[in-house]
Amino acid sequence: MSQDPGSRPQTKPQLGFPIVLILGGLIVLLASLGVFGKAWGWLWPAFCILLGGILLILRWRKAR
Repeated sequence: MSQDPGSRPQTKPQLGFPIVLILGGLIVLLASLGVFGKAWGWLWPAFCILLGGILLILRWRKAR
């Protein structure tokens, strides 16, 4: 298959950030409804740190 000189190659949509945003909103909503209780005070920072570490490792491995 040859492409036209002016056409762009097909790329997969980047869904990581929208999914994280939706999950974050869901967590905040559930916390405001009182689902998490006292664990929320330490749970959300730990979740953010864990998610950031996972994303950092995945991007580092992809760059290699």
